Amino acid sequence: MPVSRAKRRISIATKFNLLTILIILMTSAGISFFLMHNVISYRYNSLLRHGLIVAGMASQTSEYCIYTGDRETMMQIVESLEVDDDVAYVCLLNKEKNQLMRKSFKSGLKIPPVSVVNSGDHGSPGKILYEEFVNTEDGNRYIEVIAPVVSFAAQKPNDGVENNTKDAHPEILGYVQLGLSLENLYKSINQFKVSAFLFTSLFIFIGIAFTLFLTKRITAPLKKLSLATKKISEGVFEQQISVRTNDEISDFASAFSRMIEHLRVYRDQLKHTAFHDSLTNLPNRNLFMERLERLIEHAKRDTQCAFSVLFIDLDRFKVINDSLGHLVGDKLLIFIAQKLEKCLRKSDTVARFGGDEFAILLDNVDDDFNAKFVAERILETLKEPFSLDGHRIVASASIGIVLQGEFYSRPEDILRDADITMYRAKMLGKARYAIFNAEMHARAVNFLQLEADLRHAIERSELIIYYQPIVSLERDEIIGLESLIRWQHPQRGLILPDDFIPLAEETSMIDKIGHWVIQNACAQNKAWHDMGFSNITITVNVSVLQFRHKELPEQIGAIIKNTGLPADAFELEITESTVIENKGLVLEIFKELNKMKIHLMMDDFGNGFSSIHNLKDLPFSTLKIDRSLILDIAVNPDASAIVKSIIDMAHSLKIKVIAEGVETQEQMELLRLYRCDYIQGYLLYCPMKAEEITHVLRQKNKPVSGAKHNDACGILPFTGEN
Repeated sequence: MPVSRAKRRISIATKFNLLTILIILMTSAGISFFLMHNVISYRYNSLLRHGLIVAGMASQTSEYCIYTGDRETMMQIVESLEVDDDVAYVCLLNKEKNQLMRKSFKSGLKIPPVSVVNSGDHGSPGKILYEEFVNTEDGNRYIEVIAPVVSFAAQKPNDGVENNTKDAHPEILGYVQLGLSLENLYKSINQFKVSAFLFTSLFIFIGIAFTLFLTKRITAPLKKLSLATKKISEGVFEQQISVRTNDEISDFASAFSRMIEHLRVYRDQLKHTAFHDSLTNLPNRNLFMERLERLIEHAKRDTQCAFSVLFIDLDRFKVINDSLGHLVGDKLLIFIAQKLEKCLRKSDTVARFGGDEFAILLDNVDDDFNAKFVAERILETLKEPFSLDGHRIVASASIGIVLQGEFYSRPEDILRDADITMYRAKMLGKARYAIFNAEMHARAVNFLQLEADLRHAIERSELIIYYQPIVSLERDEIIGLESLIRWQHPQRGLILPDDFIPLAEETSMIDKIGHWVIQNACAQNKAWHDMGFSNITITVNVSVLQFRHKELPEQIGAIIKNTGLPADAFELEITESTVIENKGLVLEIFKELNKMKIHLMMDDFGNGFSSIHNLKDLPFSTLKIDRSLILDIAVNPDASAIVKSIIDMAHSLKIKVIAEGVETQEQMELLRLYRCDYIQGYLLYCPMKAEEITHVLRQKNKPVSGAKHNDACGILPFTGEN
């Protein structure tokens, strides 16, 4: 089993102690070894020098008696050495190394019968020799010293007068053999070892005591700093480091305490910034969601816990921002935030979600009356005009109210329903509130289920394209087809685009769906071209969200290239509102599409604030008059005049005109009279599937000669897009 990192961790104090003890031990061992080595060497050498001196003196005094053979004098010389504690035995030898006299001064010691030292192998004849050996008799170590008894030829022991002659030659008369015992030396060495051990132990004890003292003075403050650092890493800044030392550690601790204080201040500032709006200083979405989540969890444990959520959106705030400037708009938001706070209790929470959206959390409310009362007070307070930079501003708001219910388990769901309810209040006329009810909840649940189903509609091949013909009034034949997407839901049946395209735009699925429609529409039109109907142009509606991507021209170009459809047989329908909202980006995309020779059609012209500048400045080739104008041209002279003016204006700009929503013969005849180019509507054709369009084309249009004919139903299988 592997050892964890925490178990392998060694503290600074332990490392410091171990290092100090190691240094003490190594120092003590070094000192002891040095002392013992030198003491032993000194005493050994002293003993040896003493033995050599004694042997030398004995050899000088023994010259006469060995020469004359006087045994009594020999005995006296031998016994005179007994007083020396280091001499264990003495032998007097003749020159043939035969023992003349011997004596042992140690009880039970047997003198070796043969000298250990071989005098013939060492130096000059007059040199004193020695050798250490182990006596086999008693197992002890001795040093045997051999001192030769030397006489010179010119000087005999019996001469009364000394004749020192330079040419005298030494003559060995005999030897003095001493045995020096090492027992006393070893005893003294052992005593010294004990003393050295005691000294070393004392030195180590003092060193450890000093180490513990240093540890307390040095590593204890470091431990405090280490613990403080660990707490800082865990986000704990409420601590004080108390270290009092007269060195740099105290300075370091003081600096560390100041750093903690700064971090505490920065932490509080960051926390406030993370959970508060920078403009109004109100709680932001994060703090609101956190408090709402706590209330939801509390409500699960306590059935008596009740709360309400109000979602507020200012009415016409964009108009104020655009007309008076963002600075005035920001000041207005600050004043409104202050007024909202005055309408609430201290236990309630009002938060700014961004832009002109606010949310209120009412804690501990008994019923919907309290929430209504707060909403009415807010609406009444906002009726009071604001005076900002010389401008008199009257603000209003739409409020959505959600009362806490047992079917909520996530704060996101409550906010979603409050937002839905707020938009319901806007639809009812603004400057009012609405309360979320079971019907809205069912609608929200239905919305979520529809969203989940839509995410898999393409993969399950549930999306289909219907085509509605566009007919030329001059030639009375089909010249184009508008692609209209439908959703064949397995349970709900056929769903029209008005019921799911807004959902696709809100959930960002419109890009994938739009790409699928363009790909399949182009592939189908290529199939019709191969059948001989090469004069047919396919048109596809493009969402405003698709026009926010600069990659749109590149994607369309790739589809046209892959399908083999001529670029001029494809046309994009763009609403006027799309152009107005994103004019800069739309112009850039239009330039790219023009380079590819792709036609552009302005859809729903006349529905809203139509501008001739949009026709003059943008490269539209076709204009489609909205059905709301076509509906009344046969009965309303004003509508008829407007339609005629639009047609004349477009023709003057060399733009073709399509009238959609034609449902009566009178409408068609008037449009023919006004020289409208093309019509589209239920009077002629309703939206049909591809195989039905193929049948109609074969009846209505004549195939162009030289085209590739295909007798199949006209559906081109496409598997490139899931």
